[in-house]
Amino acid sequence: MSVILCVVCVSHVKAQQSPFCDLSKLVCRGNTAFTTAAIQRGLVADSQVKASLQDGNSEEKLCELVLKQVKRGYLANGFRDVDIAITPHVDSGAMVATIQEGRCYHRGDVLVDGLTEKEAALVASQLCEDILQPTPLRKLNPHLIGWERGSVISFTEPLAPRYILVVQEALTKLGYPQSDFQIECPIRDLNPSPLIDLHIVVRDKGKAITVGDIEYSGLEKNTPEDINDFLKLTAGVPLTDELRHSIVERLLESGRFLFAEVTQGQFLFDPTEPVALKIRVREYSRACSLKGDWSPD
Repeated sequence: MSVILCVVCVSHVKAQQSPFCDLSKLVCRGNTAFTTAAIQRGLVADSQVKASLQDGNSEEKLCELVLKQVKRGYLANGFRDVDIAITPHVDSGAMVATIQEGRCYHRGDVLVDGLTEKEAALVASQLCEDILQPTPLRKLNPHLIGWERGSVISFTEPLAPRYILVVQEALTKLGYPQSDFQIECPIRDLNPSPLIDLHIVVRDKGKAITVGDIEYSGLEKNTPEDINDFLKLTAGVPLTDELRHSIVERLLESGRFLFAEVTQGQFLFDPTEPVALKIRVREYSRACSLKGDWSPD
C-alpha cells in the first residue's frame, strides 16, 4: 500500500539557519496502518527531531531524519519490509513521503532441537513465560520482550541476538554451561500476517555441570547415606534438570516425605567445577525410615 505524507514547511528566517518545519501541518493521504495524527505525534515528541528543528538543520538533513524516524516507527511495529522515500519540494517548502508498508510480522512458535522433551520445554518456558523475571543476565538487556505467540515483532534490532543470553541462561540451568547452540528465525509466509518462529538448535550440550557436595536439611529418621543409597546418588553425576525432578519425584513416591525440594549452589569461577546439591525435605512423622519396613498400623 502507498501512503503520501505531506509535511508543510514554513520559512523561519534566522541567521545561519534553515527553514523551520511545522510538523503540525503534516497531511496523510491513502490507507496506512497509522493515522496522520499518530505519525505526527511521534515526530513532534521525538527528541532527535526536536533538536533538528531547534538547530535549524538543512532541509536535506531534516528529510533524512524524518525518514529514519518514521521508518523506525514502522519497524518497531512489525513492518520489516517497509520502504520509505522522501522528496523535498523546494518551491512549496513541503516534504512528500511515499511509504510502502508491506506486511506486519508476528511471533510464531518456539522450537527447540537437540534436547530432551522436558529440557526443551524449560527453555521455551524461559523464553515465553519467565523472561521478565529479574536476573543478572537479564539486566544486560532490560528492554527484552518475552516471546508471546501472535504478538508483533519489533525489527529495530536484529532478532536472534536478543535472545542469546536468555537461551544460555536456560541451558546453564539445565546443567550445560558450555553448550554450543544457534538461534534461527525462519519465516512462515502466511497472508496477510506472516509468522516468524524462534528456532533454537543445540548442536552440542558440552560438558555438563556435575554434582559436588550433597547437603541435606530436615532429616530426623533418615541419614544422608540412607537417602543417597535409595536414590543411587553420588558426587560426579551430571547435574541436570531431569536429575532434580527425579530426586523430588522418587522421594515423594517413597511415602516417607511430605515435602522435597532440590536446589543447587552457584559456580563462582569455572562453570565446569562440581556444584553443591542441596536437598531439603520434610519427613512424614508416621512413616518409617527408608531402611525400615512399613508398620501394619
